[in-house]
Order: sequence, then structure tokens, then C-alpha cells
Amino acid sequence: MLIRFLIVIILTMISLSNLIAHDQVTHQHITREAFKLLKKSFPTELSDMEEYIGTSDVWSGSSADGSFGALKIVSGAYLEDEYDVVYGYGLTQQPDYNQVIPTNTLISMFGSLREAHTSITHFWNADNGENASTFLNDDSDFGYWSFSIPKNAMTKMRKYINGYYDFAWAYENEIMSWTWCGVNSLQLVTKFDTPGIVNFYKSIEAFEANSYLAEDAYWYSTDCPSWGPEYILFQKAHAYEILGRMCHLLEDMSVPAHVHNDAHAGNNGMYEDYYEVNVPNLHQWTADEIYSFGGTYINPYNEWDDPVFYLMYFLNQITDHYASGRTDGDDNIDATCPNLEDIIPVLGLPMETDEINYSNIVSMHNVLYPLAIRAAAGLMYWFAVETGQLPDPTPPVPPSVSISGPTSLGYNELGYFTASPSGGSGTYTNYHWWSRDDNGFPPERTSFDDDLVDEAGNLIRRPPAVWIEMTEWEGEQTISKSSPVNFSLKCEVTDFNSDKDTDIHSVSVSGGFRVKQLDTSTETMALLSYPEEFELTGNYPNPFNPKTVIRYQLSVSSPVTLQIYDITGRLVETLVNGEVVRGYHTLQWDASNHSSGMYFVQMVAGEFVETQKILLLK
Repeated sequence: MLIRFLIVIILTMISLSNLIAHDQVTHQHITREAFKLLKKSFPTELSDMEEYIGTSDVWSGSSADGSFGALKIVSGAYLEDEYDVVYGYGLTQQPDYNQVIPTNTLISMFGSLREAHTSITHFWNADNGENASTFLNDDSDFGYWSFSIPKNAMTKMRKYINGYYDFAWAYENEIMSWTWCGVNSLQLVTKFDTPGIVNFYKSIEAFEANSYLAEDAYWYSTDCPSWGPEYILFQKAHAYEILGRMCHLLEDMSVPAHVHNDAHAGNNGMYEDYYEVNVPNLHQWTADEIYSFGGTYINPYNEWDDPVFYLMYFLNQITDHYASGRTDGDDNIDATCPNLEDIIPVLGLPMETDEINYSNIVSMHNVLYPLAIRAAAGLMYWFAVETGQLPDPTPPVPPSVSISGPTSLGYNELGYFTASPSGGSGTYTNYHWWSRDDNGFPPERTSFDDDLVDEAGNLIRRPPAVWIEMTEWEGEQTISKSSPVNFSLKCEVTDFNSDKDTDIHSVSVSGGFRVKQLDTSTETMALLSYPEEFELTGNYPNPFNPKTVIRYQLSVSSPVTLQIYDITGRLVETLVNGEVVRGYHTLQWDASNHSSGMYFVQMVAGEFVETQKILLLK
């Protein structure tokens, strides 16, 4: 279908109509038409998304207008060029130029620092991989400039998908007062802990402020305002606007200058891309036209099993076939990308810069612009599937799990037992471990929860609802036997669809040991012997910022004091003060409220005393 559609378009002359340059209004047009195209395949569904698509909305009229606007998909498509909410370029930071350029010169070149830097994360040279850095440079009336940032449009898209970023909420009126947040609430920018877009839509996690930039130009910690999972409509509306931002990033992959990393500001003597300058004279494609030629949304669900990356890479590499004013096109594609290897030959030889003329950009435009609409429709389809508005096109495969590990262990040996799941939804929510002796598996599970450290010193946090149980307990998570223990391990894995599978592994262990989970990627447990001596075994990472994990061990249960001192010998914090059972122990020190510098951690257990240096670097 993709190939046939491209052939029809390439061989068909389309009448011209007016089109605004490839700017925010154009992004709104592409986004609106993308939804209309998707709706043609699902005419009786998607009523929820239809409520939030919008027309030409940008602002809501609220005093909080800014990084968030009218809370429509089209307003997100517009605002992605106004505020960089993920990395904060133009708001809370600017790139490091490779030359000394005074701030007033930058403002003279670009108009404002926000205008100069907001869209620098909208480029992606996919030939250099998903995590390729972005290098931009140009000449202006003020001289040459260049900079490089370790980010690109795809890494930004991942942030929107997965969360784990601070959403920088700036305000159109340049200041905001969250009146219920108490003193010092006048804010220029507020950063929010932000869930991934699907969880945001489903209102699974809180959207909570963590810091704000005050009028005195200092950042302050805060936990207000906060909207928890009970604010269902609030979270859904904000998720839809973020979907619009994702549409904008995807649509930029249809512009050769964006996939070649060619800066094209076009003011004060800087480079101006010929294609984008001439877009107003080119045809404004609509969903009705694309559908009449047999084009529908691009289905991102395929053997790559990474729908959004597929859409970004697929559109990027077709665009990469064409030249911008500074860079030749090429066909250096990943041949495993579904549909791509069959389409590229239809386009002919890659375009070179000296071939750019009006006739050629018309042909290029009539390939890339409809594909941008179809790809954006595919992104909306992905969102509808992931949020339950449309059925999953890939039927679930039941999970399968197998346990690997030794069948016998001698005293003081270390044994790893790994449960490796496959199939299923690919997301495994629960790993349940049991052991059994001759009496069989216990009917009930007893859970314990702690932070664990693997052999490399990396902190492993146990995911929710994960247990490791043994039949008998002596002390905390330990078993001691004078004769070998013959037992079996059973692991039950549950995937995201609540489907389950179980495997059993038999093992014989002599002497004393304890049970410990080491790895959450495949769920590994280990049987460890007791330590033979007291030891403060260090911290990881070191240096650290602002958290580090401190490890220590006890050969017998003992009163323990574990304290932190600064360089002057002043007691900073007491982490442990009481009876601790024998075994291996870890704890985390959060030094967020302390300044950079050398500190000392001291462990006292009976007559045992040990002090070690640790370094906090902020």
C-alpha cells in the first residue's frame, strides 16, 4: 500500500494552492489532517480523541498559559516551537557555543534566546543512530557560530513516551503565582515530575512540581502544585497536548534540513532553506486527497516492535533521500526497516544540492508532505491503541519463563538463579519466587522489600509486587543448615496482560546461605554465604550526586552505628543506630541538602571501627 501510494503521487500532477511556510500553523494543519485521515479508517470510533484535536487553538486564556496552552492536540503541535519543555533550551539553559559569543550578540542574531534555542532538539541525523548528537552551525552578519548538544528529536520523543523528565512550565505572561503554594510562590518557570504520555492519559501517576525559578533568579524546591491520579480529566487533557508536541517532532522529520542537521534561521545573514521558503507556493494536502489516492495512516506495529521509533526512522530516512540547500541526500538505510527498502528505489537516485530547483522541490514536497500527514496519523493510531481507544492489532502471545542456574552448591559458594521470560506482552509486572522441600511449596507468600546492590555496586530497586520466599527462615532472609538442603525453586511470571507461566528448578545447597534478588531485568536471585568478618565495604557511586549507596557486612548480629561527618569533623547525619542482624546490608544516603565536598562515613560495631572518605560533587 505504501509503495502503490507513492507511485500514484509521483506520477500525478497536483494543482497548486496556498500554504503557509513550514511553521507552527503548518504543523497544526498537518496534525488536523492526520486525525481526519485516521478517522476515515475508524469512522465510528475515536470520539475521545476527536474531542481534543482542536482546530487552530493555541491558548486557553488562562493565567497559566505558556508551556501548556489550550490543552488540544493542535495547541501542542504549535507550542513545541515556542517552549522546549523537556530539555529547557531557551528557558532554563542554552547550549555551550564553541566560540565566545556575548548574550547581546545572540539576541541580535536571533531576536531572543528562546527563539534561538527552542527548536534545536527538532533535528535528528538518524544515520548516526538513535542517540546521535546534534551539531548546528552557520554564519551570520555577526560572524560564525556553532554548538553541539547530546540530544536530538528521537531522544526527546523517548522522553515524551517514557516520562522521567522535568516538564518546564513557563508562562506566557512571564510570571505565575500558584496561590495555594504559600510564600515565595511568584514563579518564572516551574518544573514538574512528568509521567510517560500513556500513564499521563490514564492518570496513573501524579503530575507534581519539584522546583521553581523565582523572581530572585534562584531555584527553590517545592511539591506544590500537584495533581494526583484523581484528576482524570486534567491529566488526559495535558496528555493530549503532549501528543501534539510528539506530532510536531515527527512532522519535522519530513523536512530535509531537519534530518541533515542544517540550521536554517534565515535572519541576519544566516542560511535560509530553499524548500521551506517556497512552501507557501506549494500544494496543501488534505486527508480527503490522500485517502482518494489510497493512502491511510501508516501502521507502526510491525516486526520492529518499537512503533514510535519506526515512524520517526521511516519518515526520516525517506526525507534523507532528498537534499537540503547544504547537504546531499543519501540512501544509507537500515535494510531491516519494514517497507523502507522497497520504497527507496521508487524515488530514484538521491537528490544532490545542485539539483535543488523549484520543479524538484515540488516533486519532493508531493512525497514528503502527504507522508508527514500519514505518519502523524500513525502516531495517533499508536496512542489510541496504547490508551485502549482502539483494539491492539497484535494478539497477545502467552509468556514463557525458564529458570537457569546450578543444581548444587557447596558451602560458601555463590549461586545465581535467573528467571528469563519471553513472549507475552514483553512487560513483566510480577516475578514470584518460592522454594520447597519435601513438604512441597508453601501455600502463602511472605514478602520482604529492600534496596539491593549487585556485584558491580549498582543499586537495584525491587519493582512493585515482587517477592522471593523460602520455606524456612532463621534471621532476616537467611537459612542455616548443618547438612545439605535439597529443595526446588519455582518462579511464576506475570505479564502486563495478567497471563502467567511457571518454571521449577532443583538445587542442593550445603551450609548457611541467604536469599537475595540481584537483577530486575531478568529477575535473578542468589544464595549467598554469611560474611566471615565485619567490614565497611564502600559506597557506590563515588564521587556521587546527590545519592550514594553504602554497603557493610556483619559476621554476627551486633549493635551498629553508621554516621556521616563533614571535613571539619562535624556530625552531619546518623544513618544507622541500633541492633543489626548478621549478613550483607545496604542503605542509601541522600545528600540533596548538603553542599559539595569531602565527607567521611564511619561504622562502629562493637570493637570494630572503620572510616572511609566519600566525595559529593554537585
